[in-house]
Amino acid sequence: MTFFDFLQLVGGLILAFGYLPQIRQLLRTKSCGDLNLKTYLYLTLGIGLMEIYAVDYSYISDASIIIITAGANQRPNETRINLLKRNNKNRPLARGRL
Repeated sequence: MTFFDFLQLVGGLILAFGYLPQIRQLLRTKSCGDLNLKTYLYLTLGIGLMEIYAVDYSYISDASIIIITAGANQRPNETRINLLKRNNKNRPLARGRL
């Protein structure tokens, strides 16, 4: 288990049990009006740890080329190459030859 796998595991557990303070407060006060700060702190911590796990790029370290297609949504019947070309026009810093 790598360090990033451990962070994912801890983050997942925190996310799974992060709602317990809110549920306990709900059962104790019989009111959904008050929000428990601990719940949001746990959820923020869990999401943060999961995001750190997502930054682990070791699985693509030996790749020759990496294509990130973040941008416009793919239209119906649009090929991925056409989507890349359309995104390339919208992002001048990402220009390259396709």
